[in-house]
Amino acid sequence: MKSFDVWDRREVRVSVDQDHFENLVNEDKILTNDKWATVEFDYPLSDTFSFKMRGPVTMKSLIKFVRKIYQEKIYKDCEKYGLWGHCIEDLVIENVNVKRNGTITLGIGS
Repeated sequence: MKSFDVWDRREVRVSVDQDHFENLVNEDKILTNDKWATVEFDYPLSDTFSFKMRGPVTMKSLIKFVRKIYQEKIYKDCEKYGLWGHCIEDLVIENVNVKRNGTITLGIGS
């Protein structure tokens, strides 16, 4: 599994504008060249939920995708995803892991 830090001294907030990337490191780093990637979301959710993303995936495109899923799916249908304990403004992307099978897992904190 490859692990990548997302920020340099600051978190990447989930709730901010799609094009805001202050202090992002590895911005153009290709995480996977696959045509499709599976991105797993599990925090602060009752279970793990997977979403497909078109590749190749860079750190910047992944962060845009993560923000979009949280804003347009998870926080729009809280009951479906078992959302608990945090408003979207609390969430930060701390790190990203790419498994050997190409699945991307997220280190989301608050």
